[in-house]
Amino acid sequence: MSNEFNSSPDLITVVNEVTNNMSNTVNSVMRGILQIIDTFYDNLYAQLEPTFDALKEMYSKTLFMEIADEIGYPIYMEVDTELAEKLIDLYRENNNQCNKKEMQMIVLDYHKEEYIECILNGIKNVNVFNPDRVQLIEEGIKAYQLELYAPSASLFADQISGMIRDVYKEMNTFYRFSKKEKQEIINEFNQNCQLDSEKSELLQIICCQSCNLVWVKALQHFLNIIFSTKENMKEYPQRNMICHGKQTNYNTKEMNLKLILCMNILLELAWRIRKMKEEASIIDV
Repeated sequence: MSNEFNSSPDLITVVNEVTNNMSNTVNSVMRGILQIIDTFYDNLYAQLEPTFDALKEMYSKTLFMEIADEIGYPIYMEVDTELAEKLIDLYRENNNQCNKKEMQMIVLDYHKEEYIECILNGIKNVNVFNPDRVQLIEEGIKAYQLELYAPSASLFADQISGMIRDVYKEMNTFYRFSKKEKQEIINEFNQNCQLDSEKSELLQIICCQSCNLVWVKALQHFLNIIFSTKENMKEYPQRNMICHGKQTNYNTKEMNLKLILCMNILLELAWRIRKMKEEASIIDV
């Protein structure tokens, strides 16, 4: 039997053919399955890629805001700029930690005279701020450039409130909140202020903007630092403390730049309110 079986070429051929056919079939099925899986993941990635990119962008913006708070500069308007990239790269190079001194030097170096002049030109050209106030701010910028930091910071701190009132006045030419709405906004942000105070007016202006992290952070900086009655004068210039004579350490380039950056935030709000006014006038027509 054994010899007879071994000498049967037809049977061996059949077995080999069946085996080869089975192997080819399995390979073909596996290739088909792998192709289906590849196509599935390609389609899934194509659908989710925009979400991944959005999450990545949101994370970068959030990280930049946290860095800005950590180093003590209200640079929120720089969220998508070269400055943001530099600070985030340095943060990652430093094992996901802030090297405050180095980062602060980068911020100071970034805001050179040309940048400050650009802010001043914006304040002049937006046509929202009181012309007399613009002249005062320009004199403050000149003092800053001459390194006369005490008079420049005093002027900046004093005019920040006026800049808010100018933007608010412009907003009122096409939109007004009711007294009830004003009080609701104050209550929502847990503020203890009058309806006609700078805080209330700033809250209303920012409530007209699209809700995003930039404006949340900017508002927090004004409420918790610039207009705060709690003394936090070691690292920050505080408007009330300067104007009431309590703060005396504001005669530095760093303190001045922090106030200028606050004015830059108000300038951005002025541009936005002006654009909203233009759009409202088109709708009315």
